Amino acid sequence: MVLMHQSYLVKNLFLKIISNCVAIFLLLVGCNTINSNEESESTEIFIDERVQSNANKWNRIKPNDFDYVFQRECYCITEYTLPVYLSVRNGRIVKAYHQGKLTSDGNGGYIWTVNRRTYTEEEYEQFKIERLFKTINDGLNQNPENYSLTFDDSLSFPIDVFFDFYSNIADDEIRYKIFNFTLVDN
Repeated sequence: MVLMHQSYLVKNLFLKIISNCVAIFLLLVGCNTINSNEESESTEIFIDERVQSNANKWNRIKPNDFDYVFQRECYCITEYTLPVYLSVRNGRIVKAYHQGKLTSDGNGGYIWTVNRRTYTEEEYEQFKIERLFKTINDGLNQNPENYSLTFDDSLSFPIDVFFDFYSNIADDEIRYKIFNFTLVDN
């Protein structure tokens, strides 16, 4: 009887881990999909009225020149969760990089555990604010058990997006943040 119960627990744990990995994989794939059709970003239909309203406002009033930081928080590899610093000029991302990560070496010094990285133009799409609106829509389409959405009061871009797809499964949560948004005068 104990062996059967342990087998059930192992099987149940394995299924939870698999479903967790699938949920995170779907979000990661969704975040890295490149959409070369710029026009579709402004005509996206969102399932949540508040998301639709904020996306429409952002597309109408978004500035041409600004800097911001994009960050994911999830049970993911370190490089995926580091803050990415972005510069937008004339409405296009012109630079995206993360600083890397220093970790104590245990002897009073530090070592780079993740080196500084500059992203290529092909990778910029995953950090675009317009892409984050689509990621929100994709997450809502998965019917998460818990989520929260916070938008900037003046420009309406997402500043904090959180999804917990299964409340009884650990580590399937994911958060996206945009902060240090700064308008740039040219």
